[in-house]
Amino acid sequence: MFNSSKYHFIKVTFVGLVFLLFPFNLFGKDKIEGEINLPEGWSPKLYLSVIYDYREITAMDRNQVIATIPVDSLGRFQVEANFFKEQELIYRLHVATTPAEDEYYLADFEEGGFGYNFRVFQASLGDVIRLLPARNNSIFGPIQSTNKEVDNWFVLDSMYLDYISVAYNADEHTKDHLQTQFQQNAINQVEAAGTISRLLAIYYLIEEDVDLSPKYLENFSKNHDFYSNVLKDLEEDYPFYHERLEKEIAMIDLQIDGNKLKYYQMAFWISLIVGVLLLLSTITLGLKWVKLKKATATKSSSDSLTKQEQKIKELILKGNTNKEIANELHISLSTVKTHINAIYKKEGVQSRESLIQQNSNRV
Repeated sequence: MFNSSKYHFIKVTFVGLVFLLFPFNLFGKDKIEGEINLPEGWSPKLYLSVIYDYREITAMDRNQVIATIPVDSLGRFQVEANFFKEQELIYRLHVATTPAEDEYYLADFEEGGFGYNFRVFQASLGDVIRLLPARNNSIFGPIQSTNKEVDNWFVLDSMYLDYISVAYNADEHTKDHLQTQFQQNAINQVEAAGTISRLLAIYYLIEEDVDLSPKYLENFSKNHDFYSNVLKDLEEDYPFYHERLEKEIAMIDLQIDGNKLKYYQMAFWISLIVGVLLLLSTITLGLKWVKLKKATATKSSSDSLTKQEQKIKELILKGNTNKEIANELHISLSTVKTHINAIYKKEGVQSRESLIQQNSNRV
């Protein structure tokens, strides 16, 4: 016979073990608790926002707020609800200076000793977020969570602030070096982490500028696989993050391609100029060669003339007639004509005028 009391005991024991083993989130509840250093006179509320555009991590919009958490006079709070989505997203907690500014104002109150009035983290369904007391006068202290990567934003932001503070007064060469170092350190920090952690790094790595420096574009190209892999990982599960990142990468790639086009255009014009100069040099050398050849030919032809023919040629160039040449050299007119025909043949001309013209050009 079935023992109902024994069955009831087993059932109660099982349920008790379930509660013992799973003290949190039994019904899908998320938990946010802890303590903040709330400045005197500030609004005793903590606002929880979900960020669907990673470019708005430090830009406040009322529509981002998904919960308002009361804070007691000691800065403590604790609440359980269905805050987080099943997929890991970027969230933010912030406090306001006055109730009138409650859902708008995000800033760095470093001069007042408080630092940021907000804290960014990543979470998904069932996570427990616990804020520990601040070690100094800062509003927010360390953060603990069942999500092991919850603190990546804080680490990345600290790295970025260190880079900016050193690079601010540095010369351009040093700035380029520091930027390269920061970018590589940020990528190393999240390279083995999840998609959202790598996206948080990209928030600091990608600069939205229409005229990025050559060094930045060089570093971006070097780490292009990192950006492409994050984009690929976002495509299916995070279309809202994916669309924004895709546009940003496309804009930078466009600048890189534009620089490559400028390089190719410059190379083309340099090649064209060099080609023209080579052509002009070739033509010049060719003309010199032709002139030299003619001069050599003339010299050869002149050398082939006999002494008598050379004398007759000189008299022709002086303008003497055949009769004058015959009288000058004491030879017959027919002998003069014979010598002149020989001269024409050796000089490659057909008439007295051509001979005179050819020899005048050589001069």
